[in-house]
Amino acid sequence: MSPHFVRADPRVRADIGKIAIVRGPEVYCLEGCDDGSFLADVFVDSSACIEEVWCGDLLGGTITLKLEGERINESEQIQSTSFMAFLMARGAARNREK
Repeated sequence: MSPHFVRADPRVRADIGKIAIVRGPEVYCLEGCDDGSFLADVFVDSSACIEEVWCGDLLGGTITLKLEGERINESEQIQSTSFMAFLMARGAARNREK
Protein backbone atom coordinates (compact mmCIF):
# COMPACT_ATOMS: atom_id res chain seq x y z
CA MET A 1 0.00 0.00 0.00
CA SER A 2 1.82 3.07 -1.15
CA PRO A 3 0.41 6.53 -0.45
CA HIS A 4 -0.88 8.53 -3.40
CA PHE A 5 -2.87 11.65 -4.21
CA VAL A 6 -6.53 11.54 -5.22
CA ARG A 7 -8.16 14.62 -6.76
CA ALA A 8 -11.62 15.72 -5.65
CA ASP A 9 -14.46 15.51 -8.13
CA PRO A 10 -14.56 18.95 -9.84
CA ARG A 11 -18.36 18.72 -10.03
CA VAL A 12 -18.45 19.30 -6.25
CA ARG A 13 -18.02 23.05 -6.10
CA ALA A 14 -16.72 23.16 -2.50
CA ASP A 15 -13.96 20.66 -3.35
CA ILE A 16 -12.60 22.23 -6.55
CA GLY A 17 -8.80 22.17 -6.48
CA LYS A 18 -8.62 19.97 -3.40
CA ILE A 19 -6.75 16.68 -3.06
CA ALA A 20 -6.60 13.86 -0.57
CA ILE A 21 -3.76 11.52 0.25
CA VAL A 22 -4.73 7.87 0.63
CA ARG A 23 -2.80 4.76 1.59
CA GLY A 24 -4.87 1.64 1.07
CA PRO A 25 -8.28 2.25 2.68
CA GLU A 26 -6.98 5.07 4.89
CA VAL A 27 -7.37 8.78 4.14
CA TYR A 28 -4.65 10.97 5.64
CA CYS A 29 -5.15 14.48 6.97
CA LEU A 30 -3.28 17.52 8.20
CA GLU A 31 -3.83 18.37 11.86
CA GLY A 32 -3.60 21.82 13.37
CA CYS A 33 -1.65 20.50 16.38
CA ASP A 34 1.10 19.22 14.06
CA ASP A 35 0.94 21.51 11.04
CA GLY A 36 -0.15 24.82 12.55
CA SER A 37 -3.36 26.75 12.36
CA PHE A 38 -4.99 28.03 9.17
CA LEU A 39 -4.63 24.77 7.24
CA ALA A 40 -6.51 26.38 4.34
CA ASP A 41 -3.29 28.35 3.73
CA VAL A 42 -1.32 25.13 3.07
CA PHE A 43 -0.49 23.96 -0.44
CA VAL A 44 1.30 20.81 -1.59
CA ASP A 45 2.61 19.74 -4.96
CA SER A 46 0.79 16.56 -5.99
CA SER A 47 4.00 15.36 -7.69
CA ALA A 48 5.90 15.65 -4.38
CA CYS A 49 7.51 12.61 -2.80
CA ILE A 50 5.51 11.20 0.14
CA GLU A 51 7.60 9.64 2.91
CA GLU A 52 6.09 6.94 5.13
CA VAL A 53 7.25 7.18 8.75
CA TRP A 54 6.56 4.61 11.48
CA CYS A 55 5.70 6.27 14.83
CA GLY A 56 5.83 3.53 17.44
CA ASP A 57 4.91 5.85 20.31
CA LEU A 58 1.81 7.31 18.66
CA LEU A 59 -1.46 5.45 19.41
CA GLY A 60 0.40 2.21 20.00
CA GLY A 61 2.17 2.49 16.64
CA THR A 62 0.98 3.94 13.36
CA ILE A 63 2.25 4.99 9.95
CA THR A 64 2.38 8.74 9.40
CA LEU A 65 3.21 10.57 6.18
CA LYS A 66 5.57 13.47 5.60
CA LEU A 67 5.82 15.70 2.57
CA GLU A 68 6.98 19.18 1.67
CA GLY A 69 4.44 21.93 1.33
CA GLU A 70 4.08 25.68 1.27
CA ARG A 71 2.09 27.97 3.50
CA ILE A 72 0.95 31.52 2.77
CA ASN A 73 2.59 33.79 5.32
CA GLU A 74 0.45 34.93 8.22
CA SER A 75 0.95 38.52 7.09
CA GLU A 76 -1.37 37.58 4.17
CA GLN A 77 1.30 38.45 1.65
CA ILE A 78 1.55 36.48 -1.56
CA GLN A 79 4.87 35.07 -0.37
CA SER A 80 4.91 31.53 0.91
CA THR A 81 7.27 29.57 3.10
CA SER A 82 8.27 25.93 2.79
CA PHE A 83 7.53 23.49 5.59
CA MET A 84 7.35 19.75 6.16
CA ALA A 85 3.76 18.56 6.54
CA PHE A 86 2.96 15.71 8.94
CA LEU A 87 -0.16 13.68 8.14
CA MET A 88 -2.03 11.04 10.13
CA ALA A 89 -4.67 8.57 9.06
CA ARG A 90 -8.04 10.20 9.71
CA GLY A 91 -9.21 7.41 12.02
CA ALA A 92 -6.04 7.66 14.10
CA ALA A 93 -6.28 11.46 14.28
CA ARG A 94 -9.82 11.25 15.62
CA ASN A 95 -8.65 8.94 18.44
CA ARG A 96 -5.51 10.89 19.26
CA GLU A 97 -6.85 12.55 22.41
CA LYS A 98 -8.01 9.22 23.89
